[in-house]
Amino acid sequence: MLKAWILVLTIWAILFCIYTTLGFLARKRGRSFWGWTLVPFLISIGIEFLLMLIGIEATTALFLSFPIAYVIGLISVLLSGKTKEKRMQEIQEEEEWRKSISDKL
Repeated sequence: MLKAWILVLTIWAILFCIYTTLGFLARKRGRSFWGWTLVPFLISIGIEFLLMLIGIEATTALFLSFPIAYVIGLISVLLSGKTKEKRMQEIQEEEEWRKSISDKL
């Protein structure tokens, strides 16, 4: 029983590391790293437990819940776009870059 829990926790740790890619994509768009990392991770754990409750074995539930939650999270993060603050910051950086180039000419 202890080996099974160690295996499950190890798999969850690996999956958490994979879910951090969603956090990095979100941070790049000016959104919360931890929010976009933890929410899909916790959703996948919830889906896993629900699948186990309806009678699907644990390993199958794990391998079904991970891609479902990851793909939903990935699509959500990509469709959410950049925040207004992030867009304004990028515009300001581009204007400063253009100004520094024109000053050199």
